[in-house]
Amino acid sequence: MLGRILLLLVCLLAAGCRSAGPSSLPTQTAPVILAPLIGQPFQLRAGDSAFLQNSDLMLVFERVVQDSRCPADVTCVWSGEAAVALLAIQTGRDPQPLELSTLPEKSKATVFDYIIELRQVAPFPQKAGAVLTASDYVITLVVFSR
Repeated sequence: MLGRILLLLVCLLAAGCRSAGPSSLPTQTAPVILAPLIGQPFQLRAGDSAFLQNSDLMLVFERVVQDSRCPADVTCVWSGEAAVALLAIQTGRDPQPLELSTLPEKSKATVFDYIIELRQVAPFPQKAGAVLTASDYVITLVVFSR
């Protein structure tokens, strides 16, 4: 089963490396695929994937859904929240979309036989009005077996 998933990933990466003419050169680098351990924190940038070692679970960090956290240079009544969209993929099952948040009650989700926990969304806003792009964000996750 693990072999099939790895073969699929290799095929997808190979398909992305096909020859392109000058007008169709990619503007972004290929997504990074990490291999973290279950129970150990790991980081992902938007578009990156993690195939957890000794499991058949892959997580894809799709995007930041919202970031309303209070900047460090502002006094706010509410600290705000950052929310991210992930896709959980496991062999033989339909992919499951997840949305996790920096709010404690929304920071964990159970999918398949795993608990996925969002530990951090970086960078933290430093100045009011500063604009962050998707490529600026890095999330820290931990996955536990149920």
